[in-house]
Amino acid sequence: MSIASYKAAQIIKCINAFVSCIASTFIMLMILTEPKTGLASPYSRIIFALSISDILFSLGHLLSPFLGPKDNSDALFAIGTTETCEAIGFIFIIGFQCLLFYTLFLTYYFMRRVKYKVTPQNFAKKEEKFFHVIFILIALTLAIAAVVTGSINPQGKGNICGLGTYPPVCDYTPDMVCERGDGKATKVLLTIFGASVIVTFITLIVILVLFTHHVYREERTFTIPAREIGRTVDRSRDYHNEESVEVEQAEENVNEDRNEESVEVEQAEENVNEDRNEESVEVEQAEENVNATEENVNEIEENVNETEEIDAVRANRKAKNRLVLTKQAFLQSLLYVLAFILVYTPPLTGLILRRFANEKGSPMWKFWLSALLTPLTGVFNILIYTRPKVLKLKETLPNASTFELLTVIVLSGGEIPSMADLLQAITASRHHHGDELQGEVQEGQFEDDRWHYRSEDAISDPSYSSNDSLISYDLDVSSEVELLKRMKESGQSLFSVMRQQR
Repeated sequence: MSIASYKAAQIIKCINAFVSCIASTFIMLMILTEPKTGLASPYSRIIFALSISDILFSLGHLLSPFLGPKDNSDALFAIGTTETCEAIGFIFIIGFQCLLFYTLFLTYYFMRRVKYKVTPQNFAKKEEKFFHVIFILIALTLAIAAVVTGSINPQGKGNICGLGTYPPVCDYTPDMVCERGDGKATKVLLTIFGASVIVTFITLIVILVLFTHHVYREERTFTIPAREIGRTVDRSRDYHNEESVEVEQAEENVNEDRNEESVEVEQAEENVNEDRNEESVEVEQAEENVNATEENVNEIEENVNETEEIDAVRANRKAKNRLVLTKQAFLQSLLYVLAFILVYTPPLTGLILRRFANEKGSPMWKFWLSALLTPLTGVFNILIYTRPKVLKLKETLPNASTFELLTVIVLSGGEIPSMADLLQAITASRHHHGDELQGEVQEGQFEDDRWHYRSEDAISDPSYSSNDSLISYDLDVSSEVELLKRMKESGQSLFSVMRQQR
């Protein structure tokens, strides 16, 4: 295996790590550009912490090749010392562990919001703070333990300053003498790191299975509309007891009127010789009253039936809207998990091979796999984070390229809510009327002065129009649309248009 191939792989790894740092920085800036409530929701705080973790993780990949001890004969670009390697390794270990924790925490948050319908406020009060503290304490404890025990050393051609012996694999090579990290502590820490990755994988799979089962149940419920509509009609009849009582009262009035009029007719016949003309008028008037009362009864019954049909349509539309957003929330969570698997599979494979197969050295295929995938967490995260707005912009501007839309969204800034936060039978809506924002905020839902939510009844109203093939949510993309239109009209670059706008 040529040294040139290792050098090329390390250069590509450093480039990917740098791009990932930039991507995570943009995510943080997008969240912080909301001046009042940039970190108001648990989702934004988790994504913010995930981005910080990725920056630490990516910096470890970016700087380790240069900050490793220069007396390491295997290192290709090292110009540092043992102390500089320990410093960047300390940062790398914290980022490594926190990425594990916050990816798992993010998926857990999606499940709590969608499956168990926990509000952001309750999640923040009862769960979020506790998890943040635990994650940071565990990551710091492991990183400090690694420094104290001398377990942070350059690994794999100086590719990373991480857990292991120095020189690398000296503990498995009889003719090599270990200078650092050959104690039991290093093996224990490596076992903990490997176990944490495996446990995270297993837990993510369990959460995804629960999530998938929930989506299946939602879809199955929706695919039996006749039964659901029948149940909804029964419920709506309960809601309209007043109309039912009114109908019964009207029928009683009809019977009373008929009895009274029968008496009047008999009386009129008995007194026909006395006042035939007067009684004839009364009989005609009584018959008209009876007919009018019957018409009122029929009209009330028609109104009740019409209301029941409208409620059934609303329930059907509501169920469909929930199903669409549930699937989108599940897909967003799944994408974060897939990104995690792509990033962590190479290092997990390396740990398993070293710990259980006594692998010596670093095979070229594993070296390249790590260089291509492992540093790209931030890139994957920003693609997933901006996905809701990209989809919404694609509806508005179908001819624009995905790269254009992504660039405009990132540079325009602004926090993007998760699909899970758009679920719970609400539709995000932002309406501008001068300086006034109009909308209805449901009690117990995420509140701030950027996102206002339409209630279930609003989105389920038959007059509420939406294309079934599109995602049922409404994000404010007016600024992005304006930027793209100005760019097309002027023929200038996006940066020039944004500079003029400022």
